[in-house]
Amino acid sequence: MPLQVTTLTNKTALNPPERKVLNPAEQQAEEARKAAEEKARQEQQKKKENGKKQDSTQSTTATPADTFDVEALEITDMPGSYELNFDDGLRIFVRSKSGFSEKFRQTRETLLWYTWYPVKHFLNRKSELRPQLILYFDNMRDAQGIYWAFIDGLKGIIWFP
Repeated sequence: MPLQVTTLTNKTALNPPERKVLNPAEQQAEEARKAAEEKARQEQQKKKENGKKQDSTQSTTATPADTFDVEALEITDMPGSYELNFDDGLRIFVRSKSGFSEKFRQTRETLLWYTWYPVKHFLNRKSELRPQLILYFDNMRDAQGIYWAFIDGLKGIIWFP
């Protein structure tokens, strides 16, 4: 790999974290619809109790500002196994050793790396070589930290010592 600036085009993961999209217009429309339904229900209830003349207690509806709760993504919400794709063709696979399935995947990838890939490149020399790197972490939090830190469009230099 030549030493040059490269850009992260995307990150792919089996279970990527999803941010909740906040749309105030939709939330206000939903609140207005609920308020109208509540008012219609209360009017029907008043018609039924018209002869009894009881005091009905009106329920207070909470405004969106009162019920708004920010759900921030934390580092523990990030995946432990994913792929980073860069604009120059470089792919970095990040894996964490957690559980039997990850150890099985690591063994499978190691066998592919040392057996199938050299044979494939020897037999098909015309194919374009795409550099790949597989990073294994013992601690899942380290792998999650890289996913947390790398954002799409990030420019940087990847150096292989």
